[in-house]
Parts: sequence; structure tokens; C-alpha cells
Amino acid sequence: MGRKSQANKSTFPGKYTGELATPIYEPGGGLGGSKAEADRRIFEQRVLKMEKLFDLYSIGRDDPDPGMSLAAKLAVAHVPGMQVRHEIRKKRGRKPSWNNGLGIDLVREVDALQQTKKMNYQQAIAELRKDKEKPWRTYTLPNLITRHREARRAEQHRRRLVEQLEASPLSQAMGAVFGIGLTGGNSSDQN
Repeated sequence: MGRKSQANKSTFPGKYTGELATPIYEPGGGLGGSKAEADRRIFEQRVLKMEKLFDLYSIGRDDPDPGMSLAAKLAVAHVPGMQVRHEIRKKRGRKPSWNNGLGIDLVREVDALQQTKKMNYQQAIAELRKDKEKPWRTYTLPNLITRHREARRAEQHRRRLVEQLEASPLSQAMGAVFGIGLTGGNSSDQN
């Protein structure tokens, strides 16, 4: 079976049929007369097709701004950035294999090792990998360095959120209502 003609195919399959799916054919010389006549014929065909577009998208000629309405509807129909998806965005990439809380443990152990011995975090991670009683020996050094960086950033982000919460008028009002405050001795962040 041969290939089907592309003449009636739209670049947006299913959206357009008939005249709106058929391109305007204008012979390139001699047959149609002068360039001005060819341009006039093209213009007339485009006007007819524009009327069909207005009908397809149910836009009346007496609407306040029919051209803008058509432009907006065409943008929504064809521009992915103008479309709305009512679904949760799927995450790309490999699923995380790092257990919950393991990053915090790594940061704490690296910090503790850095306080007892004078070394940078990479040296501390390499030292932790040597300990056969710890779970770190099963991971590669570059993996642990990356996980340590991610856990530090997550911890910094969590601390910023706690500071914003403590400073918010809502949390201060709630503390006044219940007789507690997030700052001082009642804070669970003070270890």
C-alpha cells in the first residue's frame, strides 16, 4: 500500500478536517497570471478559511474582539504551555534508593567526626566508609558525597522554614492562644 497524500493531513491530526486541513495550492508561474493576481487569490482563500476557523471555534463576528478570541483559542489548542493538565506531574529519572533519614544520619556522623578530628567532609566520609560496623561502607565515595550535599541542603531548607514559621504572626497568635511559643524551651528544634 502506498503512502497517503499529505494534502489533507494537518500537523495537528484530528483538529481540522475538510478545507481547514487542505493547504492552499497556488501554481508558481505562468498559469495564474501576475504575482498580484496570485496574491489576491491566496488572500481570498485565506479569508474563507478564517471564516471556517471562526465557525469551528464558535466565535461570532459580533463578539467584542473576535480576532483575540480566535488567537487565544488557537494558542490553547496548539501551544503546550497554554494547556492545563489536571494531574500530578510525573517525576522523571530513577526512583530514589536512599532510605528516609539516612542523609540526616550521614550529616550528623560527618559533623561529629569533623569535631573530633581536623578534616574536611570528604575526608570524614572516606573515614566513615572504613568503619565496617557502619552502613556507609556499602556506598561509593562519590555517592556519599552527593547524598551528604543533598542532606545538608535539605536541612538548611528545613531550618529556614522553621525560622519563617517562628516569625509568622499566625504561629505567634497560636502560641498565645495555647500558651506556648515556638522559641525558647518548648521548641523541638533545640537539641
